[in-house]
Amino acid sequence: FVESTTRFVWRRGAIDILFPGREGDPGPGADRERSVAYACGGAMLCRRETFIKLGEFCELLAPFYWEDAELGMRAWAAGLGSLETGAAHATHDHAQTLGARYSPREVRVIYERNRLLLIWLHLDGGALWARHVCWLLPRWLWALVRRRALGVALPQALARWREIAAVRRARRNRVRRGFSWKALRHSRQRGWPPE
Repeated sequence: FVESTTRFVWRRGAIDILFPGREGDPGPGADRERSVAYACGGAMLCRRETFIKLGEFCELLAPFYWEDAELGMRAWAAGLGSLETGAAHATHDHAQTLGARYSPREVRVIYERNRLLLIWLHLDGGALWARHVCWLLPRWLWALVRRRALGVALPQALARWREIAAVRRARRNRVRRGFSWKALRHSRQRGWPPE
């Protein structure tokens, strides 16, 4: 499927990613471009100076998952955004290196942990935090009962709260122009950014 078309969606107090290509969206034609939430890290191209100016990938999200989405959020906040172009093609073979080093369970835990870290790095406003926390507790309890990854991921993410707070403080003075949680909340069906 075409995974370069990325959209953020806010559901049940958490951010998620839509991939319209999974539903058959072919992506833009060879001579077209369109805005996407972020550029897939496996096939991202940008100027080195821009990458450094944005602060590179967030080390809190190492070793993998959500680092490209988080960089995309910062690009939008800086007024840059991300584009998908039909003029370029890359093949991304998923989990070719991850599967050799991590079990499927470990991969899922890291995915869920990093999703929480990304949310906590960027979430604005008391109402959104309240909605996030109200949904998080029942989701976590359900994950514990069902032995899902979030049951382990939430304590791991909470253990990094001081690091999250330090990054948020360091980023506090940056101008936020492009990415909007309000716009994200109101685009549940089609995702953000708008087409």
